Amino acid sequence: MFRILVIFGIICTMVLISCSKDVVGNQDTFNTKINFISPAADSECSIGDTIKISAVITSDVSMHGYEILIHNKTKKDIIPLKNKHTHGKEILINENWVVNVSAESVIEIEIIAAIDHLGNQISAVKKVKCF
Repeated sequence: MFRILVIFGIICTMVLISCSKDVVGNQDTFNTKINFISPAADSECSIGDTIKISAVITSDVSMHGYEILIHNKTKKDIIPLKNKHTHGKEILINENWVVNVSAESVIEIEIIAAIDHLGNQISAVKKVKCF
């Protein structure tokens, strides 16, 4: 039993220290940018189409990942598409979403950039109309 507790303690310690945190005084969210490549603003699509979601997130500090949310503004629900924990000053996003709404809908694709582990983040949105 003691051996299991020691192994559990080692694993917990490794998880806690595995993600290095940049020590940055006065974290500046204005230097982090999300450049949406696709889809184009106010695109139109049909149910069953595949939408390519491409973007580049850049910052002057090492960021901590991103999340992609699909907001169905017509039904007023949110579909989580991707949540990725990754590090870097430049993060490339290339994801696909198959339009699976049940009726004509206005969709907002939101990319949220996690700047740090303190909760600082920015987001960008593209609207798509689905028939």
